[in-house]
Amino acid sequence: MANDDLHVHDDGAGAAGAAPWADRLRRPAWLIAAVGLIGLAVGLILGATLLGSSDDDPEAASTSSSSPPSSSEPVTADATVPAATSTSTTSTSSTTSTTSTSTTTSTSTTTTSTTTTLAPTTTLAPTTTQAPTTTLASTTTQAPTTTTLPSDTVPPIISMVQVGESFVYGSPSPSPSCLTDVGVGVHTTDDVGVTSVTGTYSGLPGSPLTFSPGGGIWGATFGPFTGLPAGYDEQVTVTITSRDAAGNTATKDITFYVMHPSFC
Repeated sequence: MANDDLHVHDDGAGAAGAAPWADRLRRPAWLIAAVGLIGLAVGLILGATLLGSSDDDPEAASTSSSSPPSSSEPVTADATVPAATSTSTTSTSSTTSTTSTSTTTSTSTTTTSTTTTLAPTTTLAPTTTQAPTTTLASTTTQAPTTTTLPSDTVPPIISMVQVGESFVYGSPSPSPSCLTDVGVGVHTTDDVGVTSVTGTYSGLPGSPLTFSPGGGIWGATFGPFTGLPAGYDEQVTVTITSRDAAGNTATKDITFYVMHPSFC
């Protein structure tokens, strides 16, 4: 029952035997870490070398794998294992080389040249600026307007002829009672207007008599007469004529008695 004897060991002796065993386990761990660091450095160097070579050939790629150092699980000391037993752990270091592919992109810039063709220039003929023409309004000279009155066919009217005396004596008269001249007044009207009144007679000087308007009456003086022959005694008819603007006339006769002054 050797196994039972080994199993039944004093706890104090087992603990004392375990401490040297743990020290043995720690020493390989440091060694493994050192080997791992060396492998990592080698991997970095190889990676830098491969990156430098990839600049010349983008398509070339080299892959190398490395794995971090793995440490073996520590062997647990069993109470049944004698303290003199030792386990050797082998650590494998793998180095991974990573190949980086560098792609160079070439950008082509296209320069477009635009040519603008200008339209041909047209040279205009010089423009002559004329002074503005002032157009005067035409002046139309109208002929004088002639107002044509309706034709006047109505003659004047002689309503009355007044005389101061019918007897007239030759001049010079021997007596103031014997008149040598006599005033005559004519009352005449017209629908348009009377323009003149005259008195005509024959056998004696002074014809025709010219009447002048005044106070609505046209007046004139018949006589005096000088140089009448001796024994002269005549009846003289005076024709009074009233005339309007259209030439229409109206007449009236009056009679005088003319005698030599010796009959006074």
